[in-house]
Amino acid sequence: MLTQVALAPVAGLVAATARFEWAFALNTASFALSALALGGLEAEEEPLPVTSGTIWRQGIESLSLSVAVAPAAGPSLGGSVVASEVYAAQRKVSGRVIVTDGQLVALVDALSSTPSTRLPMTAVASALAISEVRLRGALAQLAQLLNVEGYAVIETDPHTRAVILNERLLRDQFGVR
Repeated sequence: MLTQVALAPVAGLVAATARFEWAFALNTASFALSALALGGLEAEEEPLPVTSGTIWRQGIESLSLSVAVAPAAGPSLGGSVVASEVYAAQRKVSGRVIVTDGQLVALVDALSSTPSTRLPMTAVASALAISEVRLRGALAQLAQLLNVEGYAVIETDPHTRAVILNERLLRDQFGVR
């Protein structure tokens, strides 16, 4: 970091007084020196194994957001919601809902494990194990189950298209702690 700040004026001076080829040559040399210096470092962790064959698939996997939920000592928040009497009543009132209890548990746990209790649509589809094409209908059914008396426990931000969980309201509505 210090070298970037300290050497930036030097690079500008070289580019202004000499030809740009010299500036690129110096940039290349500094990159080579950095690579040599970093080459002697040892990694603290083993790299993750490659899970797919094509470079395109690897790129997609590296860009995807995977949600890891740490196992809790007792039932998870999603599990507590599904086990509540209020949820059982909501399930009866909602009629034919295709979203399973397991999917609801996975989504509530994924949302509650993030600091902001919000996830992008791709992560929500991943947590529900459905395609993004079916996500809109699934979110409508989840809102039917979770939004007790019309209070928005789960909603979608229209600007960022992120799904947001109001965890405090969820705990209040379903009587879970």
